[in-house]
Amino acid sequence: MRTIKQEHYFPVIIGVHFILWAIDLYFYQGSTTEVHSDTLFFGELKGNLWSNTHRIMGEVFSSWVVTVFAANFLMATRAKWVEKIFGGLDKMYMIHRRSGVIAVVLLILHFLFVPRDLTEFTIGKPLGFYALVLILIGVVLSAAPVFKRKIKYHKWINFHKLMGAFYVMGIVHSLKVPTLTSQLPMVRVYVYGMALIGILAWVYKAFLYNLFNKKLSYTISSIRHFDNDIVEISLDANGNQLVYEAGQFTFVSFDGINKKEPHPFTISSHPYDDQLRFTVKALGDYTADIQTSLKEGAQAKVQGAFGHFT
Repeated sequence: MRTIKQEHYFPVIIGVHFILWAIDLYFYQGSTTEVHSDTLFFGELKGNLWSNTHRIMGEVFSSWVVTVFAANFLMATRAKWVEKIFGGLDKMYMIHRRSGVIAVVLLILHFLFVPRDLTEFTIGKPLGFYALVLILIGVVLSAAPVFKRKIKYHKWINFHKLMGAFYVMGIVHSLKVPTLTSQLPMVRVYVYGMALIGILAWVYKAFLYNLFNKKLSYTISSIRHFDNDIVEISLDANGNQLVYEAGQFTFVSFDGINKKEPHPFTISSHPYDDQLRFTVKALGDYTADIQTSLKEGAQAKVQGAFGHFT
């Protein structure tokens, strides 16, 4: 199966948008103006369609944001078929992280370019601003290394889950204000279709994931400590063993640690070994707790395996 590489992913997203917008605008017969509307930098809107390219670009930016975030929520489901498209969960998460940053830049550009009617209040207007601020905070906390190091892992992951709620606020905003997108049939179907996929993916990951994904039960059989805050954890299967390949990783939760949110660990054992083994270095609060809190005989839940060698 052919995979989408990072250097191809963003041109594809951009290209699809430009094609759909160009086709719809070519046949569009309506107006791009609104009464008493202006933008932060470009003044009042004019009657001619192509005199209002800033308004068009403002909505193009917002449609990019909707679809990029929708794709990110789909990636977050860890679905095997999605992982295969991107050539492994590790590569997919790299795109996921960079997409979030790019989406925030596009969201800010949308805010600067899109017209605003200051004479008429609708519930969608404050929702849009709140969504902008909350998504901005969420992406900064999620992607900036300085914050990821300082925030406890379980708090970081729980806040990250709220991004879906902020996304829904943004979608409601777009439905409650006049938009050019709503008047363009191809763009409308594409953008709101992707929005629906994104919302469903977020609901699945945030609330239903653990119900539909099997976790394998393991028992810690030995713990070996090495220099430089490195610990080797060996586990015995309580039932079915994990099937994996060299270089893959899993999501593991340990009963000996208060935060039971699964954490990704690369598998250091051989696929034909009887035991499952992880070699962990203390790099954050979760991995630091492993050094002191885990005990032999403790239970673990394993999900996976993910990732591919290329």
